[in-house]
Amino acid sequence: MKMLFRFLCVFMLSCVVVSPTDVFSCGPFFTTAIYVQRWAPDYPLEAYYAGRVGIVQRTYPMAYLFAAYRYFSGKPLTAKEQEVFGRSRGPSEIQETPSPAYDRWVEVRRQVLGSEPPQYPVDVSFQDEKRNLYVFYRNIHDDAFEGAAKTLRERVAQFGAQSPLVVQFAQTQDDVFMSAQTGQVPSGLDSSAPALFRSDRAYQVAAAFFYGRQFGKSESLFTIIGNDRTSPWSKLSRYLVARVMIRNATLLAMNQDSVLKEAEHYLRGQLQDTDMRELHPSMERLLGFCMFRTSPAELFRQLDRKFSGSDVSSLTSEEWQNYADLMHEIGDSSSTQYSDFDQWWACYTRRWKAPTYIDALKKYRATKSDAWLVAALSLADPYSKGVTELLHHAKSISRKKPAYATGSYWRAELLVDRNNLKQARALLNDMIARPEVPESRSNINLLRALRLETAVNLTQFLMDCHQKLADTEWGKDSSPQTDSLSRFTPGAIIVDTKFPVRVMLSASRNRSLPENLRRALLQAAWVRSVLIGQDSIAVEAARALEKVDGQLTPLLKEYVSSEDSTARQFTAAYILLKNPGLRPSIRIGVDRLTKLASLDEYRDNWWDNGKWAILDNLSHNWQGYRDADPYDFFPERRPSFLSVSDTAIAHRETSILAGLPPAATYLGKIATDWAQAHPDDKRIPEALHRAVQVSRYGCADRGSREFSKKAFKILHRRYATSPWTAKTKYWY
Repeated sequence: MKMLFRFLCVFMLSCVVVSPTDVFSCGPFFTTAIYVQRWAPDYPLEAYYAGRVGIVQRTYPMAYLFAAYRYFSGKPLTAKEQEVFGRSRGPSEIQETPSPAYDRWVEVRRQVLGSEPPQYPVDVSFQDEKRNLYVFYRNIHDDAFEGAAKTLRERVAQFGAQSPLVVQFAQTQDDVFMSAQTGQVPSGLDSSAPALFRSDRAYQVAAAFFYGRQFGKSESLFTIIGNDRTSPWSKLSRYLVARVMIRNATLLAMNQDSVLKEAEHYLRGQLQDTDMRELHPSMERLLGFCMFRTSPAELFRQLDRKFSGSDVSSLTSEEWQNYADLMHEIGDSSSTQYSDFDQWWACYTRRWKAPTYIDALKKYRATKSDAWLVAALSLADPYSKGVTELLHHAKSISRKKPAYATGSYWRAELLVDRNNLKQARALLNDMIARPEVPESRSNINLLRALRLETAVNLTQFLMDCHQKLADTEWGKDSSPQTDSLSRFTPGAIIVDTKFPVRVMLSASRNRSLPENLRRALLQAAWVRSVLIGQDSIAVEAARALEKVDGQLTPLLKEYVSSEDSTARQFTAAYILLKNPGLRPSIRIGVDRLTKLASLDEYRDNWWDNGKWAILDNLSHNWQGYRDADPYDFFPERRPSFLSVSDTAIAHRETSILAGLPPAATYLGKIATDWAQAHPDDKRIPEALHRAVQVSRYGCADRGSREFSKKAFKILHRRYATSPWTAKTKYWY
């Protein structure tokens, strides 16, 4: 009988910390063009943590923002803190075996048993029928292999590798590590065995119950061992009592919170025991794990006090993660005033219930801190009360200060929003040229994207409507930082929405655009002029395109030399049918993944109708500016370098485009009409075959099916012996 389960994949990232894995659905996964890295600086972190923070993004994780806050506040990180910060602060990675600790265990085990170990169930899965869950977790961690190796090494040094008791210890340890799979637990040694080995065996039995998820028995045995102060395992067992309780809570217990409360109470007691001092750091981490779930507000207050201190280098990765996570929960929902950093963080990241602009302005006036100046600037509206004062102070930030780049960026954004475009452009030009702004694609791309909004002529616009990528997701293996190609940015969308095709053609000749984008713009201008019936511009574009696109040259020559407009229309349709990558719009972000003349398996072919004809290249292939909404890049106002008549012409042209049917219907009609009127044209069989293809691999509407069927019938009735007919087995 088949049963329906909910599947919950859970990894044990430490012996007690259980967190869900990343779950990926089936693809396809398309490349995302990232112009501005919003989650981390894209230049060496050593430089960032040394104070060259550049333009600090509000979306950075908390550790990066904390470092920036310290520098902005005039409290630079110490050398030790920089070293600590330089280590990875991301989520703990899932351990892989073999690990160095595992290898050390195998090495000393081989000395005793002379063989390779069995395949231990390091990762374990089981079905929790009570909660209808399927659980997967890390059962044996590196500290277990490390401890077993250390103990066996000590026993070998004292008794020799061939001692029967040492051999038996190693064999029993195999049984312990295998207990989750076998369900078997070793028995204790009788009283005739040496006390040391009896203590070892008692510990191994308790551990085997732990790995076998018999937590009640394991806790009882570890408690007995912990109370036996003569046992060498006494202190560790008292610590492991808490680990057993927590693992029980996270895996099996139906009353998880109450079990964690018991573990929290137990740990607080152990932390009062000075004999357990060496294990206190580990126990504090366990206590933090419990409190995160049982007493989050109290834990946050404790961590906030630690983060307010002058030295944070002693904080553990778990404390960093807990603090960051709790900020989002406690910081958003509580009115309690916490540390200055917590308030600044909530303000700069615009958390819910965060301090307002007025609060930030008051804090700046009280502290004169660059941190609060930056925060207030980031929250200000163009004409907020006190903005003039803030702009004046931002202008005074020394270029040598860490806050210069961030403060100047927010100042420039406010100047743009206040329509002080000349002043904003001068500032942005200066920042782009300044060594004080760390050289990284993210920093430069942010500045150029903002400078784009200050463009007062076509050349200025074309200078900044394209950029090199800072990063990609799901892309090719080549490093974005070494990728020399420029791509159109979201700001370039006005080329599609505001430029008449005549201006598009003119822009394609402007050397402010790199060669690959001039060619792409020229292709779009030719297709668009064909679709909207601008015959003279289409011919001019075709003549220009045939000089720069060798693949299309023969077909374009044929297009230009066509005897009349009707013949030229069919030749244009024939070119479009053969090249699914051609479309009447430029492409924002990454290029089409397949070649111009190849069919894309995921239907990135030709064009759709209506508004989507303009927007299809914005779907999911870019990321980076301000709040990253593509529709924000449709300015209502007319760009100053376009005339009123240009705007009116562009509106008429885009209206024509929006009214056209999708490529399948548009090209299908032209191909079938020409086939009926000119049956001897040698291009017809291929054109009809491709007309059927468009209805399958391109965007279609109700009319597309009619022309697909019509093309199929003409092809099979009139051109039965053509190889293109043999390839056309179906119509769609």
